[in-house]
Amino acid sequence: MLGYNGFMNIAIIMAGGTGSRMAGAQAATQTGAQAASQTGAQAASQTGAQGDLPKQFLDLGGKPIIMHSLNTFLESGCFDAIYIGMHPDWVEYMGDLIPVNGLHIIPGGADRNATLLDVLDAIESDLRDMATSDTAHISEYAEDASPYAYGSDPIIVTHDAARPFVTAEMIEKSIDAAHSIGAATVAIPATDTIAVAGVASEAIADASAIAHAVGEAGTASSLLIREIPDRKNLFNIQTPQSFRLSAFREAYSELTTEQSKNLTDVSGVFVAAEKPVAIVKGDPSNIKITTSLDLKVAETVLL
Repeated sequence: MLGYNGFMNIAIIMAGGTGSRMAGAQAATQTGAQAASQTGAQAASQTGAQGDLPKQFLDLGGKPIIMHSLNTFLESGCFDAIYIGMHPDWVEYMGDLIPVNGLHIIPGGADRNATLLDVLDAIESDLRDMATSDTAHISEYAEDASPYAYGSDPIIVTHDAARPFVTAEMIEKSIDAAHSIGAATVAIPATDTIAVAGVASEAIADASAIAHAVGEAGTASSLLIREIPDRKNLFNIQTPQSFRLSAFREAYSELTTEQSKNLTDVSGVFVAAEKPVAIVKGDPSNIKITTSLDLKVAETVLL
């Protein structure tokens, strides 16, 4: 089977977070030995509290946030397979939510990058299995050891589980751009003025006094503006982010250890490796629910 536009497309819903920044909506009720002694799903079943759930499982319009994202991907008809990178403690819980068979839930790593790499490893393993089990393709790819043989180097589409308002149009355009360029991200033009902070100048003798005055003693270097970039060149990056699997592996292999540690998303891998990333038009409504305020905004979007 080939997905949208004749490509083999594989989606990854990134849901490895525990929602630690969801102040107010998620109560930090477990620490240390408590967290180690029971899975997140067990904790949720015992407390029954909405506040104890990772943000992707919080209720939005009568169903978990992640299900809004997942349903859009399922209904788009673009994908040959959908994988979900999930925090290990919540794999079983996610399995109970899935509406159809055939979705792959992969336990994630220590952070977002580790989770993505774990899911990509699982995808490549599955592709190899498909290539060797599909007799129609064995002769064609007999001399090709590449895991991308089956599916002619698939397009991978990653998406934040906590972005419930993604659209099929964003998905399709992201796939098209990745097929042409190698990598693409959905983004919207920045509307706020963005300042770059720098180290306090030695000429400012009262830098520490300035910091104390605003309640940030000892962090004066973060209070001074070094540069205000031209806003017309700035974009707020969203997801989906799409790429050729082989292009990602190549770009990632070129990164230094320090570069790989500092990455926050897929586009950063390609930029750090000096590879092109296309920008696909997003939408302001394609918000990521990170805080309690975000959740309230999302509820109004549904109205």
